[in-house]
Amino acid sequence: MNAMDEAENTYFNFDFSSFNATKTVSKVCLVNGTLPAMTDVICGADFESKGIVEILGADAQTGPLHVNVTFSTASATSPSSLDTLPFVADVFSFGAGVNNAIYRLQLEESGDNTAEFVGSVEYIMLNQLNINKDATYTTLTNIDADVTIIVEQDMTDEDSPRINYLDLGADGVSTQIADQQEAPTHNGVVSFDSANYKIADTVVVTLNDQDMNTDSELIDVYVTKSDDKVGDATTAGLVLDITFDDVNWNRSGYDGDCVAGVTSSSSNGLAASGFTLVETDAESGIFVGSFQVPTNFCHSSGATTDGIKGVTGLDMEVNYQDFRNASGESIEVGAGASINANTGSVAFDRSVYPVPYGDITGMQFKTHATDGSTTGLAQGNVTVHVRVTDADYNVSASGEDKITDTTVVIKIERGSETTTVASVGNSTYPIVEVSPDSGVFEYDQAIGFRSRTNPKLPICILR
Repeated sequence: MNAMDEAENTYFNFDFSSFNATKTVSKVCLVNGTLPAMTDVICGADFESKGIVEILGADAQTGPLHVNVTFSTASATSPSSLDTLPFVADVFSFGAGVNNAIYRLQLEESGDNTAEFVGSVEYIMLNQLNINKDATYTTLTNIDADVTIIVEQDMTDEDSPRINYLDLGADGVSTQIADQQEAPTHNGVVSFDSANYKIADTVVVTLNDQDMNTDSELIDVYVTKSDDKVGDATTAGLVLDITFDDVNWNRSGYDGDCVAGVTSSSSNGLAASGFTLVETDAESGIFVGSFQVPTNFCHSSGATTDGIKGVTGLDMEVNYQDFRNASGESIEVGAGASINANTGSVAFDRSVYPVPYGDITGMQFKTHATDGSTTGLAQGNVTVHVRVTDADYNVSASGEDKITDTTVVIKIERGSETTTVASVGNSTYPIVEVSPDSGVFEYDQAIGFRSRTNPKLPICILR
């Protein structure tokens, strides 16, 4: 075996399991040098006769390489007894622009005396998350009826994965026959479920990219890491991020920004929202995730710390890093939406109210003369229901919201005469949402006969 080519991920693939029919293989090693000064480059685990192990520092191996197989017991027969037993010893290498491997199909007959042998080939498309992940390669099934291969980039036409079989024909001549199947890369598309949102709306993000379906037997999931970007919780690599005003939606304090001034209504980044991209089906290649539009976010541009900023009036974007598009290129694709404010309105529950009356002489309603009462009716107040409709204050989709940061003034006025009855919509007199997610808020105000200086003044409301 000659010196290995430099590669980003290089592995020693071996299979000496056939030797276990006569001997127990205790160790398989790839060694460098000549006798007696041979050193181990990499070894499989103890009593592991078949495996794939990474060769660290592969580019530093310049001497001749050999395979050393150690048995657990002394050989009772000549080593020539192993000459007819098959074994495999390969060096695989993978990475950006590198895909060197050998896969061997051991097809199985579909039934007794059918002469039909079947198997399957499944491929794993490399992406920014798994390309440098050791488990991507060490778990490959490369000698079996059902093998798993690596596809590093667009493989179509003459580059398509091909199966070759050397057939001994009836004429005694061996002829190679083959078949192939394209393994193309795909254009990734990411989108929002709406073009406009408001604070507290649920945003649904959909990613459609068949290349991210790395396991056709499992539902693939991509989580948001601690840096508030979607990828893999243990591997570096950006898949997707969310921005407001072209600034990443990061937690307060990330990179030293927005440490001060954080309030309970401030969002704490994409990770805190629980955003996760989950495949809709094991083989769909379509991923869906959702989050709630925050009230505020940590706005920082480069070295400038702008502090906590409201999202209303800003553009929101989702950016997806497509590791390989249909042309085999790495590009960024995205989608945008706007965060809009809504026009609020305020109204009474009716246009005409009865006149409140008192319980003092001259201000009361007397009962019927025949009932013998010498007093009048108890004071009769009028309850006014003030309703504010404003979706911007509906900040919790399933909880009770309140308006506490504005001023709704209830007045009684006529011409130049005016009397203020109450000022509500503040922390002392909040206006409460009538039902979850309605965006309609109500305050009940009692109007007494002494609430106005002039009994002829009508009631009005100002905001």
